[in-house]
Amino acid sequence: MEHPKDPAPAPDMPPGYTQVTIYYATGTGNTFRAANWMKELAEGSGATARLVAIHQKPQIQPPEDSPGHLAGFMAPAHGFITMWPMLMFAIRTPRVRQCSAFVIHTRAGVKFGRLFVPGLEGVGNYLMALILWLKGYSIRGVMGLDMPSNWMSLHPGLKPANAEAIINRGRRKTEVFAGRILNMRRAFWSPWAFLAGIPLLPVSIAYLFMGRFFLAKLFFASYRCDNCYLCVNLCPNGAVIKAGPGQRPYWTFECESCMRCMAYCPKEAIEAGHSIGLIMGYVTAIPAGAYLLGALTRRLPWLAGRQVEAAEFFINYLFALGAMFLLYRLFHRLMDNWFFNRLFTYTTLTRIYRRYHEPDSRLGALLKAERPRPMKDT
Repeated sequence: MEHPKDPAPAPDMPPGYTQVTIYYATGTGNTFRAANWMKELAEGSGATARLVAIHQKPQIQPPEDSPGHLAGFMAPAHGFITMWPMLMFAIRTPRVRQCSAFVIHTRAGVKFGRLFVPGLEGVGNYLMALILWLKGYSIRGVMGLDMPSNWMSLHPGLKPANAEAIINRGRRKTEVFAGRILNMRRAFWSPWAFLAGIPLLPVSIAYLFMGRFFLAKLFFASYRCDNCYLCVNLCPNGAVIKAGPGQRPYWTFECESCMRCMAYCPKEAIEAGHSIGLIMGYVTAIPAGAYLLGALTRRLPWLAGRQVEAAEFFINYLFALGAMFLLYRLFHRLMDNWFFNRLFTYTTLTRIYRRYHEPDSRLGALLKAERPRPMKDT
């Protein structure tokens, strides 16, 4: 795939940064590719640049605190907000006094004919910018970057030609953004996404505290799985584990639905169970808090009339998490049975969906960049 040449720094601009460190999180490779673009452009401006995968926390060193150091924070947008691992990474990052920073969220772009439809990162960019500003960073810019939508739990991967067109368009946008940032100018883009994200905040909060756990418990390995455990080794969050000798992989609550396992499985054996999703949705919707508190007020009438909404919400939340955990345990056991495995495989649409990963992002490059964890057993 050919890309335009890197833009030369404007001659009338002051000297740029001497060091650029880009912290990134990635699933199917979209953000990894964009982070490499930024690294290449930084090196083209004369800076020393490096990429750091945030998943490997013990190996991450804080940035050098100097005016010549620019730190980038790049991650996919999930649920119209920053994905949880990057949000926690930003909160835990050490304070600085002199560093500058930029924030980029890759978002789900699609293309219909000649029409490019942008994704939506919501408040993610500006929330990250606020956190980093409070940490002492001088914020130089934020950008929402459209890359091919990869949410294969919902839709098939995009056609290769459409994906390539979106990637090329994203490359050009990245060059313009980098041309400003690396020349010590500011670039605060996508304010419309922030404004659109404000009314979606309830959705984003629900995703962070419930939706991502629900989605994590939809993945399973179909009868095509040969127990190679590549998905276990590739998971950036260590969320896919080897449940036992000869058993199919097991997805924990640490799963962020980044789609890497589904994208890179050589057998295309990783599915998202739409049918199990319906069952879980029905069970987790049971108002356990209302039932429990109703029974308590009948036995203890003095509780009636008190403010119990918060208690009811908390009970419902714990019930939903517990129900998902237990249902998935049962579901995982059933996957060892020939009949149930095919039943759930043939009642999910992902078995016919086209798989997608960023075409220039190879497994070897991801492994080398992230130094994945060794295989884990429960």
